[in-house]
Amino acid sequence: MDTTNEANNEKRGISWHDWQERNRLQDLHGVALRAKLTKWASIVALLLAVVFWNRAADYQAVLGFVVCVGAVRVAFLAGAVRRYDWASLFIGIALLYNPVYPPFALVPPFALAGRVAFLLVIATIAAFALSLLLPKPRLTPAVAGD
Repeated sequence: MDTTNEANNEKRGISWHDWQERNRLQDLHGVALRAKLTKWASIVALLLAVVFWNRAADYQAVLGFVVCVGAVRVAFLAGAVRRYDWASLFIGIALLYNPVYPPFALVPPFALAGRVAFLLVIATIAAFALSLLLPKPRLTPAVAGD
């Protein structure tokens, strides 16, 4: 029965290899799309923090969660394309915006107030924006399991 299906598929010009290739390309496209959505969600969250800077400290936990998750995701994707410099940058961003364990535990926690914090948010936006230029991730089992 299996050979009958293969023969029917061959008549229609569809082979098992073609199906596999089509599915691989769809998976690769999905990974790239989810990567862009993650980056854009982080950029939008940070831009909202800049626009509403006076109220940004009230939503620091939510902003920190969104940016931290986005940075971890981009770090994994950068590692998948062997861009370890970008991966380490985004691991640093994830540690900076980590809402669970505030960074710099010995000094006052990173708060969204003041010029230094404003410049850090602008630099983070620039990092996410530049990460949109990274090469598309290759489809590997670790990346495809998203």
